Amino acid sequence: MRSAMPSRRSFPFTLAFTALPLLASGCREEKAAPPLSSLAPAPLPTVPGSQPAVADAGIEAAREAAYQVAPAELFGEPVPTGAARVELVGGVAKLRGKDHALEDASARAQLLAAAGGKVLLVPDADTYVAQVAPLLVALEDGKVETWLGHPSGKVAWKLTLRDEAEFNTWLEQPVPGKVRIVQRADGLELVTNMGKVLGADPNGPSLPLRGGRLDVAAERAGLEKVQKRFEAPDICLLPSFGTELAQVAEVLSGTFRAAGEGIFPERCLVYPRPRK
Repeated sequence: MRSAMPSRRSFPFTLAFTALPLLASGCREEKAAPPLSSLAPAPLPTVPGSQPAVADAGIEAAREAAYQVAPAELFGEPVPTGAARVELVGGVAKLRGKDHALEDASARAQLLAAAGGKVLLVPDADTYVAQVAPLLVALEDGKVETWLGHPSGKVAWKLTLRDEAEFNTWLEQPVPGKVRIVQRADGLELVTNMGKVLGADPNGPSLPLRGGRLDVAAERAGLEKVQKRFEAPDICLLPSFGTELAQVAEVLSGTFRAAGEGIFPERCLVYPRPRK
């Protein structure tokens, strides 16, 4: 008759399974790591007025509300005294009744010599950024204090001129914010070094055109929110090179919260430096 004792083969496995609860009871219970989403920075603010209309307002009513915008107040700095007033008409700069072709290097040199060290640029409705690029190069290289006046003649804005290479250098500076406005044909992008401020359409501009007009009031409100977060020393405006300077002036008005009171201490205009 065989004994009921366990065989030598099964005995080690019995010990092993007996020891497992003892080992488990000796382990410390570790807390789960916090999710990565909790470590992300707070999202950028949304632009007031950029949210889509409520669904129950009806398609036609929502569409009508989306494409209406009231004209915003025009804010800037007082028109500077002692600045040479240069009227821009297409590719021609007019100073004291004399025309200077902007594409002509000698004409630009004569213009700078006659203007002195301080210039107020006043564009007409059909002068584009690309047309005045040669003049902007001459003004920056000549270290001429440059102002852009509103076509109405009521206000102006002092500008720091930067070409694309200088703008990229500016972006790399270790300063919080790096707030810039990208002026597109379909509206404005408000961008920081943490990303783009979203509007109603994440694939569209932060501030789309409203009824064919720039939404300067919403731009102003959005920049106020962004500046409260970053306290940035300056802001750059990057218009597409086919943009009218008069439209650039409208966007610059949105960088002021009131007359003579800029949301940012300084403003820069990024322009295309023509290749030699």
